[in-house]
Amino acid sequence: MMFDDEEAKIDRRGNLIISFPHDPACKLKITPWQDGLNCFALENGQWERLAIMMMPIISGAELPEGSHKQFIKKIPQRVRRAVSGLRHYQFAMMQLAARDDRFMDLIESTPQLAWLFTEAYYMDPDRWTDFFEEGILTQKQTVIMKVLFGWSSKSALKVMRKIRVKKGSDKELNAIRFLFQSDDRVRFVRHMKIIPTHYLSILRTFPELTKHKLLEQFKDPDYEGGIIAAIAEVNRFNDWQRDIERMGRVLELDHLESKIGSVESSNQMREFHDEVTDEYNKLIQQRRSVSLKERFKNFPPPPYGGTDSILPITDIDDLIEEGASMRHCVTSYASLVAEGRCYIYRVISPQRATMEIRLGGQPSISQLKLERNKEPSDECWKHVQSWFDQAVKRELKVA
Repeated sequence: MMFDDEEAKIDRRGNLIISFPHDPACKLKITPWQDGLNCFALENGQWERLAIMMMPIISGAELPEGSHKQFIKKIPQRVRRAVSGLRHYQFAMMQLAARDDRFMDLIESTPQLAWLFTEAYYMDPDRWTDFFEEGILTQKQTVIMKVLFGWSSKSALKVMRKIRVKKGSDKELNAIRFLFQSDDRVRFVRHMKIIPTHYLSILRTFPELTKHKLLEQFKDPDYEGGIIAAIAEVNRFNDWQRDIERMGRVLELDHLESKIGSVESSNQMREFHDEVTDEYNKLIQQRRSVSLKERFKNFPPPPYGGTDSILPITDIDDLIEEGASMRHCVTSYASLVAEGRCYIYRVISPQRATMEIRLGGQPSISQLKLERNKEPSDECWKHVQSWFDQAVKRELKVA
């Protein structure tokens, strides 16, 4: 967090006083490095000590401009450099470094372990204060690791040092902690030369992928998307896989499970999905005149009325045509529509798209896809969301 000149001042004792323009009654005081970087909040005219401050005060290697630059500059450069890439618990790490030089040594040697140590210390200060006073920082790092996780090994410590942190966020810290809560997980990644935190987050969110080749594409430490984008990509992958499995049962495809298992990337899964979708739509077109019409003779009425640009698809013929023209697998949703679990709408503008509204419980727009399942623009999303919100309000008024 960076402060403007008028928000941060240094008093005559060298304390950094931080004011918040949106809340004039709220002030923070941070003592200088030589006094331990203790943090206080102004409460009823009195300075009350805070157990922990979560706001980072250093961002990147460059010092910020402003009157507080002088304050930060008095923190040793080796400390600033070591914690600048760790936003979550950054200030707490500096406090521990100010308290004990050996913690600074731990940061420089294995910052990932120092990060986990800091979290544990502030989550249970009484227990870890005892460890601190008993000289835990004089012990080998494998001993510190064992206190943290109940187990340790030299190879596990080597794995920890191979982890590359990108932004120093709480999500990254959670992913690292998750990894070392199981020696099986550590063994799974120990062959990697560099272990990016977005890869660990995927393992944490989708543990079933440990047996899937898809993980290979996320081993690149320079993957541009980060944690959120990586998880979103896996979610799309899983959506395509479910679609393929549903269509594959109808098509009676041979060795479907092994074919899915051989897919190594999201792009390959999308291509496989498109191939199966084309075959499925051809089959549906062939069956159109007989079986589907008999099976899904009537769809329920649409939950919300349409407009000139958003039209409900009210029968099986129209749904089949939508799948064929948009070259996706919406026709496979016929049973879900018939059962009242969702409803499909044709979006004409601002982009030609197909929309699924999930029913039951709290209705919501669950999917909005262009041709070949491409993603729509923000403008298109805003348009359909505005229509949906208004439609829901109208229904509530009627009810």
